Amino acid sequence: MAHRCRCLEKTDDLKRVAEITYVADPYIYRGLFGSEEGARIVLPVLFMDTEGIFSRRYISIIETDDEIIGSATAYSVLVKINIDDFRTRIFNLLQKIPLEFDEVSRYLLLSDNCTAG
Repeated sequence: MAHRCRCLEKTDDLKRVAEITYVADPYIYRGLFGSEEGARIVLPVLFMDTEGIFSRRYISIIETDDEIIGSATAYSVLVKINIDDFRTRIFNLLQKIPLEFDEVSRYLLLSDNCTAG
């Protein structure tokens, strides 16, 4: 069984990539999306952004002949996050804001990859 690594594409199973992303760090993603189901709703939308922390331009997937089995995110630039816009998008998609959202979004802004924008 061969494994390949390639960029995430619009035609990929974006809900599967959302599941893999959520499992990679449930603390962060539970705080942002509330649950794995919330991640399955929100992340496919965010993957389609041309900019932003979850833009598909920063995501690679690992696949076998018939299944996506992993993903990796790498940033070549400092990614800007507009927390107010991000919060609004989360609310519009989930109709609620997860309890830990503020704490986790502050953590993202303190990380080396993100800045307020």
